[in-house]
Amino acid sequence: MKIINLYISGLKEAYSQKKIVTIIFAITLFLTLIVAMAFNSVIKSNLGDRPQVYKLLGDFDFATYNDLMNNYGTLINPLTTVIMWMSVFYLFFTVFFSGGILQIASNKFERVSGKNFFGGCSKFFLRFLRLGIYVLVIRFLVVLVLVLLFMVLNSDLIASSTEPKIFYTYLIWTIVHLLFFWLVSIIADYAKVILVKEDSKKVWSALWNGLKFSMKRLHITFPLYFIISLTTFLLAALYWVVESEIAMTNAATILLVALIQQVFVWLRFFSKSWILTSEYEYYNEYASIRIQPIQTQEILLNEAL
Repeated sequence: MKIINLYISGLKEAYSQKKIVTIIFAITLFLTLIVAMAFNSVIKSNLGDRPQVYKLLGDFDFATYNDLMNNYGTLINPLTTVIMWMSVFYLFFTVFFSGGILQIASNKFERVSGKNFFGGCSKFFLRFLRLGIYVLVIRFLVVLVLVLLFMVLNSDLIASSTEPKIFYTYLIWTIVHLLFFWLVSIIADYAKVILVKEDSKKVWSALWNGLKFSMKRLHITFPLYFIISLTTFLLAALYWVVESEIAMTNAATILLVALIQQVFVWLRFFSKSWILTSEYEYYNEYASIRIQPIQTQEILLNEAL
């Protein structure tokens, strides 16, 4: 029941930020369109007379891709470099806007406005960026240890095990990685919440407190993160089903699929806001309960005086 209440309250808070989510979506869409238009221009001006290239849109063919890169790699490589830098920018982008989302959640009784949002973005950007770098390093080190451990165990396994055992080993390996990724994401989210809630600049302390808070209440923090992520996954599955049922044979159907795709992208941003606001609601409730006895004690002392 507790998880459902947080699920619903986070949804309401995220819905109140729908205009902010739309702004984030519009900015990313604008930047994506710039890259897409540049890529389309190169394809039309240099590769328009090669219909086999368009096979890559429907079904990947390595031979076609290899031929394309060998003959036109000098034209496409600059675009792939731009896409790489766009991915890096997207990382900074998500870090930047997380501060604004949590700032609005912490000032829920104030009107949602661009001023409050972008003020929170700029205020917490450097703190969240440091947190993101620390988390990235931790993930890399832990994954490196897991990979090395798996390589050592896997060499003996392949030599002495049957195919079903090897399959289940890889399945368990994938599940462990996925659970680890979710767990680190949860800890990082609560570290962000702590930095905003306590207006702290101590990133390592927030990360440690986020770890303790998440682990002590794993029966709430993990299912809450999971069910919201599952909702997003189900929406993604619905999108793929709808897309597969629509035959892109003319401009109208292509436009329809593009619109559906953008709705899904908007929902991705909305789900991130949903997760953060739900987690903020939970930590805020915990912080209020923790502070309340101290405040009550102060009131009693003042009355005694």
